Amino acid sequence: MNMTGELPLSGRNTSAEDEQQQTATARHLNKKSIIIIIIFTLILVISVIFLAVFLTQFVFKETNTDKGTTAQVTLDPTHHCQGDTPKPTSCEDGWSYSNKSCYWYNAALLTWDDAEAACRLQSATLAEVTSEEEWSFITQLVLGTSQTWIAGKYSEERDDWVYSCSNSSKTRTANDEYFIKNEPGYCESVQIPMIFARNCSNTYPSLCEGNFKYT
Repeated sequence: MNMTGELPLSGRNTSAEDEQQQTATARHLNKKSIIIIIIFTLILVISVIFLAVFLTQFVFKETNTDKGTTAQVTLDPTHHCQGDTPKPTSCEDGWSYSNKSCYWYNAALLTWDDAEAACRLQSATLAEVTSEEEWSFITQLVLGTSQTWIAGKYSEERDDWVYSCSNSSKTRTANDEYFIKNEPGYCESVQIPMIFARNCSNTYPSLCEGNFKYT
């Protein structure tokens, strides 16, 4: 130190260099810390995403496992025709319940084949009359409507009337309570108080039958 109390020039330079070095070191450490924080954040985000995907797949798998039997039941359009079919607890919205089936009146004008296809898209088939109780219920559903397609199509191969759901055959005669025309290309339609034979290419509303909701 000189007589004026000032540091020698070389001392001042050394102090300035030390400060610059400390500043540079601090900046380096800060930059390194920021990089570490960013990397940690990315790892955390990726981990959360993987965990969410895993949990979603696990829950979806468990749900499918629990509902596997029900799904098979509701997707089989002919299930309601089988003798061991359990009764549904309820029907889908817009469907009417009776005995162990659900019924849906489709107002769209379709040919018999298209009507059957439309029913199957709803996990159902055209309604098949199998009892007086069912006939009574169906007549209430279609009361006041025009001709309505139901199950029953004349098979030239079997020379009989065949029903799409049960695949059973039924012989119709002139003495039958139904007005049936035993000719190829004819299908059953209902208009109160009778079942008629109509050309399958005609377009009518239709009545679907199926069963849904076992939970």
